[in-house]
Amino acid sequence: MFHARSALVLTLSLALATPAAANDTGAFVVRLGQDTTGCEHYARTDSHLDIEQVGRAPRVLNRHITYDFGKGGAVSKMTFTVTSPSAPAGSKPVQVVNATFTADSVMLETRRDTTVQRDHFAVPSGTVVITGASPWSIYEIETMKLAKQKPDSLQANLYYVGAPNLASITLRRLGKDSVAIQTTNDLYHVRVDKTGQILNVVPIVGTAKFSVDRVASLDFAGMTAGFVAREQSGGHMGLLSPRCGSTTAGRPSAAARSSAASCRGASCGAPARMPRPSSTPTRRCSSDRRPSPRAPTRSGRCPPRPAGSSS
Repeated sequence: MFHARSALVLTLSLALATPAAANDTGAFVVRLGQDTTGCEHYARTDSHLDIEQVGRAPRVLNRHITYDFGKGGAVSKMTFTVTSPSAPAGSKPVQVVNATFTADSVMLETRRDTTVQRDHFAVPSGTVVITGASPWSIYEIETMKLAKQKPDSLQANLYYVGAPNLASITLRRLGKDSVAIQTTNDLYHVRVDKTGQILNVVPIVGTAKFSVDRVASLDFAGMTAGFVAREQSGGHMGLLSPRCGSTTAGRPSAAARSSAASCRGASCGAPARMPRPSSTPTRRCSSDRRPSPRAPTRSGRCPPRPAGSSS
């Protein structure tokens, strides 16, 4: 009896001592002003991140991005595959990028049709690696790191896949539920939950003026079909995020109130039903009203366009 009880205690101790892999999923809707420009969903573990994204500028494209993480969470491999949802079944991808990271560099292979380009750049291990098309899930890894630590800030090198040079990223805690993410050219204020998961992103300074909202669920296929239908009908970029659905600090904006009468009972021109935001209402941090005193001025140089972002 004693030996059985001891064995049970030992088994429980080992189970508690072994860290479980973090299984995390989520979805984001990305807007430029009132205009919905894309959406994505992700699945993440300690060793892998898988992102499915659709964007509609300059044309509708799907992007499948995967990351493999090695010791300490450093990126060891990344793949970036761009396809056209309107292309016939079996069509070749528009672009495929394979990136392999070592202790001090990255080896890139980029394929477009029959063209293959290989590059080799200096990128130290531990660098935050993003694509311009979909950086949000990677930014979330950093906000979750910040939520776990006592210091109010963290810094790292930042690498845009395909760029010849490194940039930088700094995260600063603004409050219990807000974080500033500052890259070489952009500053965002981000609302997070207690674990550091991103709930809302507000652009403050820079050229990438995208706002982001976490949503509880996402009809990815429906959103993609809506984007394709709009494109094939010859419609321009247009207002795919209707004014009657816009909010500021959890309340309808002035534009929404003024257009409410005309929008009641109408589709407002949206090609697909927009997903409902997550249960936590969207609101802006109090610090979002004006740029931070430490915010960077717009520099004369921007990092090179990431691979696949203009495909």
